[in-house]
Amino acid sequence: MSLYWAFLRRDWFSQTSYKMFFVGQVAQMVALVAIVYLIGSAVGGFAGFSVGLGFVKFLLVGIAFADLFTACVQAGPNTLRDAQVTGTLETMMLAPIRTLHLILASSLFPILRSALRAIIVLTIGSAYFHFWPQADLLGAVLVVVPAYLAFAAVSLLGSAYVLAFKQGDPVTGGFMAVNAILGGAVIPLAKLPVILQDAGLFLPLTHALAGIRDSFEGKPLTTIGAETAVLWLSFAVLGPLAFLAFRAALKIAAREGSLVHY
Repeated sequence: MSLYWAFLRRDWFSQTSYKMFFVGQVAQMVALVAIVYLIGSAVGGFAGFSVGLGFVKFLLVGIAFADLFTACVQAGPNTLRDAQVTGTLETMMLAPIRTLHLILASSLFPILRSALRAIIVLTIGSAYFHFWPQADLLGAVLVVVPAYLAFAAVSLLGSAYVLAFKQGDPVTGGFMAVNAILGGAVIPLAKLPVILQDAGLFLPLTHALAGIRDSFEGKPLTTIGAETAVLWLSFAVLGPLAFLAFRAALKIAAREGSLVHY
């Protein structure tokens, strides 16, 4: 735990050295909610919601958690790529610490920062618009945990790509773009063409957002059971695959002595 705390302290002091860090985060999220309100109020009827705040509530949950999971997916590849470009990757790898722990520790602050943004957005929605009065936070946690693990596995796959090809990772960016479009973050899945609806069912964000929205509406845990099961299955498939890919990429890079190349 001391390793994670050390990296968290490092990134905390680096970010908060900018005096407007917290003000900037809050201002960005307030502006985002205002934009979502204007867009959601204007097009809610066309999106299949009753005219009013229904679509705004849909968008706030989608954007907040899509941002959180995007941060999770991109944290690992971004950490490795930054280390490659700055020439610190080899030094990091030589430290008496497992590489996976280094990536996780370096990824901690970006994920927590995104979680803070999500909390700000959801707090505004709850306090100002009175959304989710019967939210089941336990149910939301039961969905978020397997969703986070599934997206973390994708992040590890992206990290393997960075090690193997010495380039910025296009995999995770493309993956999250597809998830955002087809996963119900901003467009209700039911409003997409049938073929895209079917494709969306294979994306973890679809089930994560569906389960979270149901939890926020206070629906029983049995309702979110199917979504949670799909997310655990996604992790069961992606987790071992990502670990094997990352280990293979690391061995190849170490054998070729290419850790300092980029």
